[in-house]
Amino acid sequence: MKYRLYLAASALALCGCVSSTKTTPAGQPSAYSVSFQKTDQFVALLNGGKTVWQFNYGKDLTKPYVHPLSLMDGTELTQISPPDHRWHYGLWFCWKIINGVNYWEEKTGKSEGTTEWDNVNVQTQPDGTARISMDVSYHESNKPAVLTEKRTLAFSAPEASGVYVLDWTSVFTAIADKVELNRTPIPGEKDGQPWGGYAGLSFRARSRVQDVLYTATCGPAMLTEGRFRGKDTGFEYSGIVDNKPFGVAILDHPQNLNAPTPWYLIHNDVMDFFSPAVISEGPYRISKGQTFTLQYRIFVHPGRWDSARLKKQYEQFTTIP
Repeated sequence: MKYRLYLAASALALCGCVSSTKTTPAGQPSAYSVSFQKTDQFVALLNGGKTVWQFNYGKDLTKPYVHPLSLMDGTELTQISPPDHRWHYGLWFCWKIINGVNYWEEKTGKSEGTTEWDNVNVQTQPDGTARISMDVSYHESNKPAVLTEKRTLAFSAPEASGVYVLDWTSVFTAIADKVELNRTPIPGEKDGQPWGGYAGLSFRARSRVQDVLYTATCGPAMLTEGRFRGKDTGFEYSGIVDNKPFGVAILDHPQNLNAPTPWYLIHNDVMDFFSPAVISEGPYRISKGQTFTLQYRIFVHPGRWDSARLKKQYEQFTTIP
């Protein structure tokens, strides 16, 4: 299966909604009638008036994020700002500590470090493909940036099967003389904590999901006291909601830092959370002018995928030019 992502500018759908009835590769009409809704706060893909995904980037936010992330029928799979962690935002990216400053927790309504963005460019096509780019900077309040990011989100058109794909690419550049990306220490380190290690791309699932399962390319994950740490090329979170099985899979690109990435998973009565926690095993340091890139492919789909399916998708992800 190929996923065609939108890589060229479109003069269509510059504002408001544009709808289209998608056809399959064989030319047969699918069950979807997709459209886009756009404001200066967000862009959303709709199917029959129900939100499939929405990328939020309003200036009043503390971080840009994707929520809801849903099945094609509008069944939501993410949640934002739950009571236990109000700084969790569906599907989002956030560093934990940069040069000793915390960019993650927002216990006073905002974090110690500031994540700022501008130059948001949204391009869409009638079949449901979208490309969103933005410039992100990381700095302390009223101080110059220490790190910048060029972020691109490329959404595929939905397949007739209900599968759609998000390719997430972030290119980071050190602006300060020295930049250290760090996290809460993990067990086995000095002051290590059971919840340590998180930073980077993260997924916070909706509540009341039944029969939750985490699957890696090497098989189902064995959690210890509701947590998992281990390296792999990809992971899927799956479950059943409203009697519908579903899955959300994230693949790690082999050229990423620390590939195959270390993962951090949580499954308990309070939350389901999973992340390719790229610096879980230790801090990463770069000097002024140095860059690095993180690339992830995210699948949203009905049904559950097994390890063989994850491996197949990983092979396609790493071999398509």
